[in-house]
Amino acid sequence: MEELYRLALQMMVDACHISEEDIMKRNLEKCVNARYIFFGSICKYYTDTELSQLSSLSRALINKIRNSVDRKARNSYFFRNDFNNFKKRIACLFQ
Repeated sequence: MEELYRLALQMMVDACHISEEDIMKRNLEKCVNARYIFFGSICKYYTDTELSQLSSLSRALINKIRNSVDRKARNSYFFRNDFNNFKKRIACLFQ
């Protein structure tokens, strides 16, 4: 379980050219979008509690991301495009 999470996170780091720490902690738009894309893509494979334990983010924040990522994708073409592309890559990883 943790290995797939780490592999998926490394895929996000490589795709966005942002460090893991920046994805999880910084509030720059690029980092927030990367965080939402990452957790939005893997949330169907893990529970909020598992993601919270793996990422050290709060379960409430993971739940907020899970619940609002679709709205964010509807409102931004670029976010939606990046989200759908990463979701396809993640789906291949978790098969």
